[in-house]
Amino acid sequence: MSIQFMIPHYIVLNQNNVITALTIMVLFLLVLLVFGIYKTVKLKAEHKKLTKKSEKKEEVYQDFTEGHLY
Repeated sequence: MSIQFMIPHYIVLNQNNVITALTIMVLFLLVLLVFGIYKTVKLKAEHKKLTKKSEKKEEVYQDFTEGHLY
């Protein structure tokens, strides 16, 4: 005795359709992964550049409130 599911007649689930759908999903996720890695590398480089820039510029804090009356 087999269990039959109510599948509409216009949806045919064969092996080629499943493989094609999985391939498309894997490619999409791979593109997202590569994009995320690219953005991470880019942000790390910018962070490194900004860190070097802030290390060079060590400013002494100046109190800007001493001339103001509140």
